[in-house]
Amino acid sequence: MGQAGPVNHSALTPFGEILSDRKMEVLLLITQGATNHEIAEQLVITKGTVKSHINHILGKLDAHNRTEAVSSEAFLLMSSSEHFGLYQSVFVENILAR
Repeated sequence: MGQAGPVNHSALTPFGEILSDRKMEVLLLITQGATNHEIAEQLVITKGTVKSHINHILGKLDAHNRTEAVSSEAFLLMSSSEHFGLYQSVFVENILAR
């Protein structure tokens, strides 16, 4: 499989202004139960960067922890969006291309 080009995930979801592309990737991994260490390895970033992204995600979604983040109204709206499935498919395709 060839290397996938950069994808503007913001164009795939009307909620792109809420979370950056990278934060959406982190949030998707959180929904899959990934630990900070696993997220860092998967996205090739440091655990400190993962923690920073998670703190920003929690703030943007007005959540206090991961569980609240994935059950927040904003996340539920994003995940019910017709574009979210496309976003998730593109994310998985990019991960598999690495």
